Amino acid sequence: MSGRFAAGGGASGPGALNWKVGLINHQGKYFTAESFGFKINAAGTNLRKKQTWTIEQDPNEEDTVYIRSHLGVYLAGDKKGVATCSSEDKGDFEKFVIQYHPDGSGRWAIGNRTTGYYLGDG
Repeated sequence: MSGRFAAGGGASGPGALNWKVGLINHQGKYFTAESFGFKINAAGTNLRKKQTWTIEQDPNEEDTVYIRSHLGVYLAGDKKGVATCSSEDKGDFEKFVIQYHPDGSGRWAIGNRTTGYYLGDG
């Protein structure tokens, strides 16, 4: 992935990406961070607080982002491809890359920078 993300100011400093988004899978379900046990799923049918995520750009790697839930913890991926959402700190397993679909549809693929696995609901 190349190029810089759109500027918007935020936690990482002026000009850094800091977007609040809802993430929808191919079945039209929202990616959800549950309030208890830091569980995640892709079952939401409406965009609510539990389906709101903040995408933060890494200040040192312009093609790397962190994804924070409404609970203030970061999404991570482990070596087996399992996504978790309980990290209070940004580390290697919390680094993601966004790839934009070339057809102009606005669809994204979000992959873990360390493990190479993509977010999904399977």
